Amino acid sequence: MSTAPIGAAAPRTATPPPAKASGPRLLALDAFRGMDIALMFFVNLSASRAAFPEWFGHAGWNNGEHGYWLADVVFPWFLFIVGCAIPFSMSGGRGREQTVPRRFVSAFRRALVIYMLGIAIWIAKSAKGETGTPITWTTFLHWDILPLIALGYFVGVIVYHLPRWTQIVLFAAILWGKWYALPDLTQTVGLDRAAWMKDRVDIEHSIRSLGPVGDWMRTLVDAKEWPEVARILGVFAGWLGTAITQGLPACAAVIGGVLTGEYLRNHDASIKAKAGVLIGLGGVLCALAAAWAHPALGAMPFSKDFFTPTYVLFSVASGMVALGALVAILDAWTLPRWMFSLIGAGLMAASFGVCAWLIDPSTDLGRSQLTSCAIALGMMFAVFVAWAVVDLLLLRDRPAKASFWVIYGSNAIAVYFLAELTWTLFWMHFRVMGPGSFGSQFAFPALQVHWAAFAQEVLSIALTDRAAAEVGRGLGPWLATGTYLMIYWVFCYELWRRRIFIKV
Repeated sequence: MSTAPIGAAAPRTATPPPAKASGPRLLALDAFRGMDIALMFFVNLSASRAAFPEWFGHAGWNNGEHGYWLADVVFPWFLFIVGCAIPFSMSGGRGREQTVPRRFVSAFRRALVIYMLGIAIWIAKSAKGETGTPITWTTFLHWDILPLIALGYFVGVIVYHLPRWTQIVLFAAILWGKWYALPDLTQTVGLDRAAWMKDRVDIEHSIRSLGPVGDWMRTLVDAKEWPEVARILGVFAGWLGTAITQGLPACAAVIGGVLTGEYLRNHDASIKAKAGVLIGLGGVLCALAAAWAHPALGAMPFSKDFFTPTYVLFSVASGMVALGALVAILDAWTLPRWMFSLIGAGLMAASFGVCAWLIDPSTDLGRSQLTSCAIALGMMFAVFVAWAVVDLLLLRDRPAKASFWVIYGSNAIAVYFLAELTWTLFWMHFRVMGPGSFGSQFAFPALQVHWAAFAQEVLSIALTDRAAAEVGRGLGPWLATGTYLMIYWVFCYELWRRRIFIKV
């Protein structure tokens, strides 16, 4: 059970690399994985409108305009990270001493385990309680986060063994094919989703996406004399169609990561030059994706729901920029911890600047969001600055290792699986009494209102009761989210401390 986390060898801060491993290890990749997991937890809990701006979540339908909000970056970034780790794991980790066929077998087995973990989460969500959906064979034909990661990982391992030009062609071909197959999404602007999706049953839409094969399958589905065969074929066609319409773009994000990981591992340039190339090329591709999405140019909107090519391209490109910045800070410049802390403080200040720019404080809701963001981000800013000051006073010039993030990412699949199960079976299952008149609440909402009541009591010392209640209502969800993040970090820390890296 003691091995490396998702798609990579064990973190540099946790265990030394294998004696026979060749090539460099990137602390930045381990830190990026942990940051993405933490961001996933954060955005999953940002539904409280009194505390968090709407754009902290998923853009979704967005009145037909779609879009790219904070939560929309998490999943494709993880796919990108999985792809980045493949060149390192194949040549210096789990696949180093295996033949190519053996690597494919191992990758398929690992992908199957990840897929089934996703199905276990789906069963927990869909089959719970008297109103749940009974488990049948169709339950196992379901695409979600982990199944798509499994597919992307398996395809990524195969693509890694192809020539570089083939990888680039595949990446471009998937984006072009998705663009060619998509309906005109500009027709959705201002339309109700239900109205636009009328007559677009998921299975039927998936079957249509298969072209001539779909036409043949549809004739079988419509064959009244074969009702059971038609139903079975329809389910499989829907599952296969989703594997094409959603799975292939997910694979493209992984392929983009494979290309990035190969460049970082094998190119002869210095690590500083590589970081600069990632940031520069990623910025150019971000601009290209934005131009493609602009109504006056490509008019292909960013959409996680439809996994549009612009969404995939921008996700990969922004992932390159983020990874390049981390490579520069952690692996190229090896900045001291105090400087890394000041960068964190600067990011908190920049985050508040973005919130102040996008939040309209003219309404009660806007004022509540802005106030809670100011207090929460200000507290984090103060923690980062205090950490930097302590390091400077103690004259500690140790290089930053981003241990908090590395620990979070050291068992990424394990902590994600645990968090998803406990969310369904504990946080949103058991009921807890809230303070005062709140009464019975599910566990996580109860945690939010308890923190809100505590904040109100503390703030009432300096504010009026009404102001303290308003600020406390916005601050409670931030404090509850921070508590949730630390609970799972402690779980990851205990595994990391014991040198346990759960292999799937």
